[in-house]
Amino acid sequence: MSAIEELRAALLTVVDDVRGASAGLLDVRQRTDRALALLGELSSDHHESLVPPEAQRAAEALEQLSLLVVQVETSVQSVLARL
Repeated sequence: MSAIEELRAALLTVVDDVRGASAGLLDVRQRTDRALALLGELSSDHHESLVPPEAQRAAEALEQLSLLVVQVETSVQSVLARL
């Protein structure tokens, strides 16, 4: 196997791993959104919100991380296309 073939194989593995990470992040984001929605609903029965202030920052961080993962996949795909 030539060095280019080895590189291509390694990058294809990276793409697969990144796609797996993206799917995992999507699941985490959906579960986080659902948990925050439930906390919001439960908060209506209390005098103060049950949603911790950090929760919104965590949701935003997950969104940013998801965007970065997409950028990584795009970059790796670009390198693959040039091989």
